[in-house]
Amino acid sequence: MGISFDTIPSNVAASAVFVEQKPEKRTTAGMVIPQKILVLGTVNAGFTPVFNVPEKITSIADAYSKYGRGSLLARMIEKAINNAGGVDVYALPVEEADGATAAEAEITVDSAATSAGTLALYVGGHRVAVAVKKGDTVSTIASAISTAINANVDLPVTATVSSDTVTLTAKCKGTAGNMKVEKDLSSGDVNMEPTGAALSLANLTGGATDPAIDTALENLGDDFFTVIACPWNDATTTTALKEAGDNRAAPGVKKPFVAVVGFTGTYAEYIAYLADLNCQWLSVIPVEGASSPISEIASAYAGEIGNSADKDPARPIKTLPLKGIVGGTAVNWIYAQKDAVVKLGGCWTKRDASGVVIIGDCITTYKRNALSIEDAKDTYRYVTTILKMQAKIYSLDILFSSDPFDRAIIISDGQVSSKRYAISPSTVKAFLVQLVDSLWIANAWSKDRDAVVSGIQVEIDPANSSRINCYVPDVMSAELAIVGVQYAWSFTSAE
Repeated sequence: MGISFDTIPSNVAASAVFVEQKPEKRTTAGMVIPQKILVLGTVNAGFTPVFNVPEKITSIADAYSKYGRGSLLARMIEKAINNAGGVDVYALPVEEADGATAAEAEITVDSAATSAGTLALYVGGHRVAVAVKKGDTVSTIASAISTAINANVDLPVTATVSSDTVTLTAKCKGTAGNMKVEKDLSSGDVNMEPTGAALSLANLTGGATDPAIDTALENLGDDFFTVIACPWNDATTTTALKEAGDNRAAPGVKKPFVAVVGFTGTYAEYIAYLADLNCQWLSVIPVEGASSPISEIASAYAGEIGNSADKDPARPIKTLPLKGIVGGTAVNWIYAQKDAVVKLGGCWTKRDASGVVIIGDCITTYKRNALSIEDAKDTYRYVTTILKMQAKIYSLDILFSSDPFDRAIIISDGQVSSKRYAISPSTVKAFLVQLVDSLWIANAWSKDRDAVVSGIQVEIDPANSSRINCYVPDVMSAELAIVGVQYAWSFTSAE
């Protein structure tokens, strides 16, 4: 095969040195998928972003300015950024549903203060400190609580006061505003309390009617969003995520995502919730009894997935902390409970000695194939399976969208040509082998290299001479989940 040039003429005669430069892809560095975290949510009243269209967020302050401080979307983006380790975060603002209602709660001051101190209140896990003086009346304390809440613009609520009662109203409408109202969650809070100033607390309730997200998900376009955080976990929302995941994984789109939602109910409630879910694109992260709302749990989880996958999509995400999530006081699940949850398509978390929420197994909700046969353990059980799939699909897409394939012509095997863009089936196979060796095997995304390479098949489509068909029998590497050790002991040595 001769060497061809694009710009050096072949008919020159005078002495000269010609140097034609042309960039060639010699490494697979540009084939590593860039992680993009997408966060869905609503905005504060009076803010008018372009709804249902993704937008890159440059900082937490950027989210504040675009969606409002304390808004559902801004709070979620803050959690995502704080867990993402520099991975790009995008916002997908959606409009509140017609007829949606905002959650409300009342805080009642039952008695006056007999000593000075600080009340430590928590709304959805967000702390607000209220200074109280000795002798403050119930109405004075109530007014101080209202003032402190409204002064903290990053809280998810606003407050009004009437006599001894403070009314909290969620800034977002819908179920995402149904949050816990608590006090004294951090170490030392109780010691700072003023004596006498007793409070009656109630959680925010009444938030109802969440927006449909179908249109927003249809507008993802050609961007490859690898992880999507959603603040709602109802059946309508999870169905929309499943349908969008199926559409994004289609051969013509080839951009599958991992969608995540949160859960804060009891173990029994989680088991019941998982029963109706069966989707390889969806992962539900539970933090039983958490003070933080499910919206912020989901976005923190999405941040950790993106952060881990950016470093290595094959490495398990477990043991990583959910930074900024207030976990509550629920007891950690025993092994039998964790095992049952994983088999039902659920994740699990635990609290360490200092109360930090730690991710356990990261599992998709997929359990059954199209014939209702249980096969998750052999296919889509782990979130990392989807992450590795994303990485490989992306690398194949980049390979065949780049030189020499972007303007190639097809020739038969054995045919000699001086044109490097003259591609035969054997040439395509050589590129695929190089991709497998230098990226998939080298990064431990795949195993059994010889079996993969020997099984690669490439042919010109018999019915369409402008089409090349490829078969790549990948052997996916698996994450380490279980170690079995037989410990045999005796008081005497073996004879």
